[in-house]
Amino acid sequence: MVSKEEHEFFKKHKDEVSVFFAKDIHDNDSWHEEAIDTLEDDVYITLDVDGLDPSIMPATGTPVPGGLGWYRVIDFLRKVYKERKVVGFDVVELKPNPGNEAPNFLSANLVYKNIGFYKKYTLLS
Repeated sequence: MVSKEEHEFFKKHKDEVSVFFAKDIHDNDSWHEEAIDTLEDDVYITLDVDGLDPSIMPATGTPVPGGLGWYRVIDFLRKVYKERKVVGFDVVELKPNPGNEAPNFLSANLVYKNIGFYKKYTLLS
């Protein structure tokens, strides 16, 4: 879901900003390469958990059906770390729901995966 302001921003900065919507990458296996081709050599990753499907991440301010699944995200992150120099990362928009700890663990696992990829592809390469 994109707000009117975001849509206007994307139009105004179309030569500077690349946007990949979940519906467009759902059945498109080449989206990884298309997205990575838009990146600079040094990359900072922000993982906004409201981009994940609410079936795996209901604990966010804007849960929207049709988001990305776990393996799509992990496969993409692995490729980014392999092909670019990741200089930092963060995970944002977790809104914990009392009594449902699974989204908290998912967010922690995203951090763990990034640390592992950073070590393997940045520190040890």
